Amino acid sequence: KEKFIEGTIPNKVDIVIGNPPYVQIRNIRKEKIKAYQQNLETAEDRFDLFSLFVEKGIKFLNDNGKLGYIISNTLLTNDVLLPIREYILNTCIIEEIVDLGGGVFEEANVNTVIIILKKEKNKEKRDNNSIKIVTKTDDSGKIIRSHTIKQKTFLENPLKRFIIVRKSNKIGFNTWFMRG
Repeated sequence: KEKFIEGTIPNKVDIVIGNPPYVQIRNIRKEKIKAYQQNLETAEDRFDLFSLFVEKGIKFLNDNGKLGYIISNTLLTNDVLLPIREYILNTCIIEEIVDLGGGVFEEANVNTVIIILKKEKNKEKRDNNSIKIVTKTDDSGKIIRSHTIKQKTFLENPLKRFIIVRKSNKIGFNTWFMRG
């Protein structure tokens, strides 16, 4: 894991796929934290190690390259992870977010999502992108419930939260809320 984060990028790639480690900053040695903060844009104050894998994975991509990770859903709304959400919004089209919920990994008690990103320089394309949001699948992975959200919606809230779950209220309007 350290080699990936600290390594140089000799050749860019078209696809990055992974399941980065879920390690909070309190479990990382202080000298490593300082090195990450000196070399990575999103290693500010507090962070999770997986967020650094997201940044580094994007940097490994060619233009229009794709990244697919299964990661903690804390990426979506945790205030501490604002720097990586901004980095994603400034460098990528978010093609799809699949909410897997909990129980994906026996040894980890964490709610997870799959996020598919496409590296994109054009801001207009990024902002006007429609993200496929999958909020329910069956045991075989077949989509039961999904919808789309314009990527620029995430730019409209101060902490750039990726609010993905939609709930209809009593008067027929859609309201967006965060699921913890």
